Amino acid sequence: MPLPWLLGATIANAVWVLSLPGKLNPVWAPPLFRNVFVAVIGVMIGGLFTVDLIATLPGWWPGIIALIIYCFVAQIGGYLIYRRIGGLDRATAFFSASPGGFVENIMLGERAGADVPILSMLQFLRIVLVVSIIPFGFLLWTGHAVGSAAGADFGGGGAGTAVDYLILAVAGAFGLALGLSLKIPAGQVIGPITASAIVHLTGLVEIQPPAVAGIVAQIVVGSSLGARFAGASPKLLLRTSRLAILGVAWMLALAIIFAAVVHMITDRDPTLYVMSFAPAGVIEMSLIALTLGANPVFVTAHHIIRLFVTVVVTPMLYWRWLAKK
Repeated sequence: MPLPWLLGATIANAVWVLSLPGKLNPVWAPPLFRNVFVAVIGVMIGGLFTVDLIATLPGWWPGIIALIIYCFVAQIGGYLIYRRIGGLDRATAFFSASPGGFVENIMLGERAGADVPILSMLQFLRIVLVVSIIPFGFLLWTGHAVGSAAGADFGGGGAGTAVDYLILAVAGAFGLALGLSLKIPAGQVIGPITASAIVHLTGLVEIQPPAVAGIVAQIVVGSSLGARFAGASPKLLLRTSRLAILGVAWMLALAIIFAAVVHMITDRDPTLYVMSFAPAGVIEMSLIALTLGANPVFVTAHHIIRLFVTVVVTPMLYWRWLAKK
């Protein structure tokens, strides 16, 4: 199985909570516990920043422009699918169709009067489906196991001293605290990425967190995804699953088309653009990029931009043209 630690934990927890008798309230991983390991992911990604990598940033603009266009087209098409085929009201259809910003779009949709249970499940299924499909897609594309399933390791990068690991821990903790205090979307990963990049670029430290920390991070993130199925009724799951499959199929097909076009312009690996456009969460896609060795800094940067567009820019379409109808 591709990404066995991440997908295995997701599947195991989903099966467990759905098999429990009675109607349960949604089960959430303790936020602080989950955020600690999300910060580990951020520190790992930040450690991949180099001067040579930064020098390539000007060449990223074709993908970034394409990504912004993709966000608008994906959301408009998704809205039409959920509205025309799913029969959802305007607010629920629009914010369910957003290709990013899971928590933020639920909050925006609630403010607009959307059906929150349906909106929440469609947004959640978007992440679960993409996180499950992308690794298997890589497996089919390459014809062999990739990432951790092939025995590849991430993290580590050489033995360090106690001082090295202390610097990483302080950078991660400071970045996490700063990201959460500023209340920016995905701040729990963006903060540690920034802090880690600074200590690595300045030469304070050269190592990465130990590989076992990356494995535990996969298990924690996967478990928290699977646990969110708790409390979902069979009726809600059946209805939203059918719509989510259609919506995700549209978004992924569009991502592949955009990736192919940008590949022809830049000659950069098209699978890298597929991962950069894939409509899952910043944290989940950053983790997948790490485990698959698919230029995590490049992928994460695109997903941060996608998050900004889907949380700040595309909602303006709703308030401008749909809210008053």
